[in-house]
Amino acid sequence: MELDKDTINRLARMSDPLGVISVYVDADREESTDPNAWRLRLRHQLDKLQEHFGGEASREAQMALDRRLNELEPELRWLQDPSTHGIGRVLFAPLQTDEVYTISMQVKVKDLALCESTPYIRPLLSVWEKGSPTGIIAVSAGGVRFVDYRFGMAKDLATWEFHKPTQDWHEKKGPSPSSPAEPRQGVAHRDRFDAKYAEHVLHFLHTRHQLIDDYVRKNKWEYLLVTGESPLVDAILSRYDVPPGLTVGRSSQGVWEMPAAALVDAVAPDLEAARAETRRKYVREVLDRKDVVFGLDQTLTAIQQGQVGVLLINEAREWSGSRSNDGVYVSEGVVPPGADDKDLQPEERMGERLVELAMRNDTEVVVLDPQLADELGVQARGLAGLLRW
Repeated sequence: MELDKDTINRLARMSDPLGVISVYVDADREESTDPNAWRLRLRHQLDKLQEHFGGEASREAQMALDRRLNELEPELRWLQDPSTHGIGRVLFAPLQTDEVYTISMQVKVKDLALCESTPYIRPLLSVWEKGSPTGIIAVSAGGVRFVDYRFGMAKDLATWEFHKPTQDWHEKKGPSPSSPAEPRQGVAHRDRFDAKYAEHVLHFLHTRHQLIDDYVRKNKWEYLLVTGESPLVDAILSRYDVPPGLTVGRSSQGVWEMPAAALVDAVAPDLEAARAETRRKYVREVLDRKDVVFGLDQTLTAIQQGQVGVLLINEAREWSGSRSNDGVYVSEGVVPPGADDKDLQPEERMGERLVELAMRNDTEVVVLDPQLADELGVQARGLAGLLRW
């Protein structure tokens, strides 16, 4: 399964009353070259899952989990196979159907195995924040190159090499015809040729905005980074009408002829700066506006009422609370109207519940690193929401 917004939205709407298995595997060979270590870690996570499930779930659910894990043996082997692509591997499987969803990517995830009524997707949003689809345009006097970069993988899409249009004009060599005894005149010819060639290159770049739009739309890029010499980058960006939802950055790093992976490494600091600035804009907006909510109690209330347009959440923090028999979530110590505190069910992963509620309400979720989340203030405790009204 390809990781994209449609996949995440589909997973956010999946449910199974008996449970949905969610497994995340860290298969980073740099940390452990022994594949047996991955197998042992995965077995440990699954043993913990079965032990926890055995104490919490019904007998029917326990039997369904055991049966499903046996059925999933091929997929579980895939998760721990050294030949499987990707250092981050994910599996989702409802207990009551034969559906199985697997994802692999070149972005690390933490080992985890859970079985709840919905897939555990919060780690995927952190992955998305770090590696969402990005276009890199490398430009030089030699040509233009389009590279797609997502979730740790870089792929060349297209390259256009600039060719000198010799039908209309050509480089003159040697002395000027008017002064054959002056060989230095050849330098002037070369300068004029270079200037005309540079003008040709700039014209090409100025007139390729529709091509850029086509690539942005086709590849669903959220970020676009243009790298190269400043005048050439300017030629692309100066007249480019940035479409909604696209963040554009620039860089002077990288060489046009570099392999795709090396090009990504060269521009990585500028790309991360563009991503960080996007997240920081949301934080500034929260701090500047009045129609906002802070903290678990306010955010839970507003998001269940469909008021939150953007949810900001600390990727490293977890919250706990309760759920009523009617499915209303509240923070610790709060009892919903008409409910009895004796009937409240504890909820240890309220961050995941917030993410599910947000995505089902078409609320944008912005995952913040802990340092940036702290800028929301003490009252937020890693949570805030921009209201729709």
